[in-house]
Amino acid sequence: MFKEQILMAIDSLRANKFRSLLTMLGIIIGAGTLVAVLSLGNALQSQVFEQFIDLGTRRIAVLPGDPKAKGARDVPGYGLLSVQDYKALEALVAQRPDLFRAIVPEVAVSTPVRAGTVAVEALLVGTSKGYKDVQTVPLAAGRFLTEADERDAARVGVLGYLVAKDLFGEDAAAQQEALGRTVEINGQPITIVGIIRENGGPYATDGRVFAPVSTVRLRLIGDLDLPGRGLKMTSILVGITSEQSIAPAEAAITAKLRGVRGVPAGAIDDFGMESPTQALGILTGINGAITGF
Repeated sequence: MFKEQILMAIDSLRANKFRSLLTMLGIIIGAGTLVAVLSLGNALQSQVFEQFIDLGTRRIAVLPGDPKAKGARDVPGYGLLSVQDYKALEALVAQRPDLFRAIVPEVAVSTPVRAGTVAVEALLVGTSKGYKDVQTVPLAAGRFLTEADERDAARVGVLGYLVAKDLFGEDAAAQQEALGRTVEINGQPITIVGIIRENGGPYATDGRVFAPVSTVRLRLIGDLDLPGRGLKMTSILVGITSEQSIAPAEAAITAKLRGVRGVPAGAIDDFGMESPTQALGILTGINGAITGF
């Protein structure tokens, strides 16, 4: 019986060679496509994970106001990070080398940057030399900020790729020649000491101009003063030792800031945190959807 069925199947294949060929091709192509999609999904996940590590997954951004809390903008203190907050976290970083490896301030504001008759809108970021320890800064030319720049409130700046491109052109030689030239920010001359390579992505520096935080405060935009808390910062970046440190590091930061900022027990935080694992979780879910059907 079984032998007869096999012979009948062979006869059917011989009688309908073209249809049989198409069926075989459909099976082969379908299986190949499935393998290719699965391979692509796994390769994509691997590549994205590597890029996130390169761009600075090992850092937590402390932000004013809890973006996850309903009505966060109505919480007292929303929009403010003070020097007291920074000093408290700086002490925490020194106390817990098992979790933390660096801390830097950020004072950021959107402002026009002018070179001659050309002007572009950029995000001016006041920070310190330690920024490159918590975030990848791939330089195309020149250098990043130094401790001396910050100490002296030096009139120096480092341009992101798009800012340099819009002001001086895309040619690498032209950008190299831009080193040592000045741009104008809020009427103040700033000497270009570095240009950053293109690095688009979730933590891109392309549309930014970096200057010492002391320069930004004293010469460019002031202290962002609001009543009662002294110097203001738009964010604080805290470098952590590994991806495994993120959860305990966030818990330690939360406990420290709730105490310093006087958040009552049971009240929502008047600050927030952002870590790349949140974005990685989303990307992992997308990859699972691609490869899991």
